[in-house]
Amino acid sequence: MASRLPADPRLHDGTSTYDRNQIIHLLTTYYQFLSTLPLIEAHDIVYPPPTGWINLANSALPFLRKSDEVITLLQHLPYIRKNRGEAPYPISPDTFCLDYSSEDPKKVNSHQALISVTKSIPEWVVPLTYPEDSNAGVWWVLDTSDGTVTDWGRHGFESDYDYAEDDPRSWRNECDRTLRLEELLEEWKEKFESLEWIAFWRRGWISMWYWNPPKTWENGEPSKADRECLEMQKIIRDHGWPDNFKRNECKQALLEWEKDDRPCRKKRVVTTTNIVDGYSARPSVARCDGFGNAKQACLHYSSVINANPGLGTITCPYTRPPSTSRPAVAEYDVDRPRSSGWTEKILGDCQRDEYPPALCLQTNDGYKMLDGHNPARVNTDVQYIRLIAGSDNGAAGQIWKCPKGAEHHDVEGDSHEEIKGRIKTIWQSVSAVYTRKLIQVVPNVPAAVDAGLGDNKCQPKRPNIDDRGYALLNRDPWFLANPMAAALTPQYLEAPTGFDKRDLLDPNEIAISDGNSSRYLTDEELQRDFGIIKCTGKDCTEELAELGIESIIVDYKTPPSSPATAVATSTTLSAVATEDAQSSAGPGSATSAFFPRPTQK
Repeated sequence: MASRLPADPRLHDGTSTYDRNQIIHLLTTYYQFLSTLPLIEAHDIVYPPPTGWINLANSALPFLRKSDEVITLLQHLPYIRKNRGEAPYPISPDTFCLDYSSEDPKKVNSHQALISVTKSIPEWVVPLTYPEDSNAGVWWVLDTSDGTVTDWGRHGFESDYDYAEDDPRSWRNECDRTLRLEELLEEWKEKFESLEWIAFWRRGWISMWYWNPPKTWENGEPSKADRECLEMQKIIRDHGWPDNFKRNECKQALLEWEKDDRPCRKKRVVTTTNIVDGYSARPSVARCDGFGNAKQACLHYSSVINANPGLGTITCPYTRPPSTSRPAVAEYDVDRPRSSGWTEKILGDCQRDEYPPALCLQTNDGYKMLDGHNPARVNTDVQYIRLIAGSDNGAAGQIWKCPKGAEHHDVEGDSHEEIKGRIKTIWQSVSAVYTRKLIQVVPNVPAAVDAGLGDNKCQPKRPNIDDRGYALLNRDPWFLANPMAAALTPQYLEAPTGFDKRDLLDPNEIAISDGNSSRYLTDEELQRDFGIIKCTGKDCTEELAELGIESIIVDYKTPPSSPATAVATSTTLSAVATEDAQSSAGPGSATSAFFPRPTQK
């Protein structure tokens, strides 16, 4: 697949290929490198038998729903087992190896979030790692179409480069950076070799330090944390790092250092966190171009904001949630169930456009994942839906740009100490101040009746029936001013009736057959036998004048029903519609307006 795609904008030379054996080799080599550090023991790396891990088969991993190639790869990868049944080993800061070779694949490292992640990525993409929590660590996912890995993210978060909507790699638009697996592992290896990252066994748990020393020390001296990093680096270098490294002796020396220099082992710190909301000084502006490809979406946002001025500015989340809730979409699916068959009467790809966007809803702002959150917080989300063309929805989706997480800093508050026996407990309060990005939505839209609802193609087209409300939620305030449309909403729960066959009414698609051959009707036959006159102009002025009719309502999208007084006589030849035909004429074309022949008196 990758060979048929355009160059990858996230790769410096634009190309990458997938090789299963290379992936296996790269991970094996990296895990073995980790075993040379005072961290992972060589026997904690487990290797697959020649036929692969027997518990890994598609039938054993139905919840992953992955391609055959992904399953085959997982069957032949090495894994890192938890040390002595205790804490897992990190392979980069706050990031751990997913062990798919465990006996119960449905409990892979007991991470429920794994299922949520796999549902958000294609079947040929699989997570290799999982994070410590929602704020630390990374889900790195491997794409078996090109051998790249991507820092998995959520819908609406920034990425440096975007893929086209029809590009199978476009799922990465919701994620952070993408690079080749070998580049990522080499980057990690360099961090360890330079001792910017330090990891070692610390009596039942793993400590990983990552440190970038400042050029100058504040107050002329390093902080306590900086001193500890310098001491660990010295111990490691004193044991021959990197060329003549005495691993086991270094590991023991680090244990002794940790034992002798850790008075905090007799000290307990309990921190109470209070979340404080801060916002960007000035909102960034998101302009929605209603004169371009996102016309219906922009008209939708403009309509909502005009009725609810407070929704003109939306707020980015604190941090990315493990999954995105879309309550208005679920509500629309109840109001307009797909099983009723109405969507089959609408031409084109139609999608439920949300405003405000799901990523800016309170229910998706990541608040519940923060230390100190208030479980009793009241949800104030208000959201609206308009069913619009998928191309409109996709174009509008590009304007929402939120950071992966809000900037924040801690402000220390009160503290006091409590001593019981040999343990000193320090109680302290901290205010976590989050500066969340604000986005001011500015729709630039053309003047349109009812915010363009009548021009929205994603609605049923029944003659003389107002189905504009099909695109909205039943609770939309629009129905208050349109009671006749509101009265139709119960119909959308049942199978539709009252539709004309469009392909029988398009004059360009009516043909006659004598049994042995068929042909399209001439203009004269259309008028003589079916009462249809093809207009040469948009308003049918010439044809109306010839008939002595001053005016007539012409619907350029849906043919009107024939009046009861219209009489059309047919010949002995049969009229048939061409197979799979649909009217393609648009306003202003010579064939888009037609009307029945009036009764001759």
